[in-house]
Amino acid sequence: MDEKFVGAPASWCAAIAHYMSRHMLRKGNWTARHIYFSNYTEDQLESGVKAVREALCDPATHHKAVFDKYAERKFRKASLFVQNWVTMVQRNTALDFNFTN
Repeated sequence: MDEKFVGAPASWCAAIAHYMSRHMLRKGNWTARHIYFSNYTEDQLESGVKAVREALCDPATHHKAVFDKYAERKFRKASLFVQNWVTMVQRNTALDFNFTN
């Protein structure tokens, strides 16, 4: 979806997605176990997380077709969940949008 991820290892992209989803769903920090099984530390994921985070700030414009597809009921309105989460985080400075704990 984003040229920044062309040529990136699929395992790195998956680790970024898992890392971010843990924060969005409040499932805890990136632990030593996550590092062991993914082979990626938080520092190694940082540039990818930043790229995705930038895209999430304006999802309907950045990748409208993807946003619209995942706003459908059959995808459990996942894009709307993320959009609402980003809005909530931007309004509430107590939550950590930078994913640093």
